[in-house]
Amino acid sequence: MAEETTNAPEEGEATKLSGEKIMCFVSKQMVPIEETIELEVQEHKKVRVLPKYVKYDQDA
Repeated sequence: MAEETTNAPEEGEATKLSGEKIMCFVSKQMVPIEETIELEVQEHKKVRVLPKYVKYDQDA
C-alpha cells in the first residue's frame, strides 16, 4: 500500500516564511529562500539551489 504524502503543514505545525525570494541557480525560478540550500561551487563563490538538484553529499 502506498501512503499519500502532502506538502501541507501538519496541524499545529507553523511554517514561517520571511517572504524573501531568491533565484535558484539551477532552475532559474524564484523560490522562497528557506527552501534552498547554499553550496560553495568554487573557493569564493556560493550559490543557492533547491535540495532536489543536489547530486552529491557535500560532507565528503
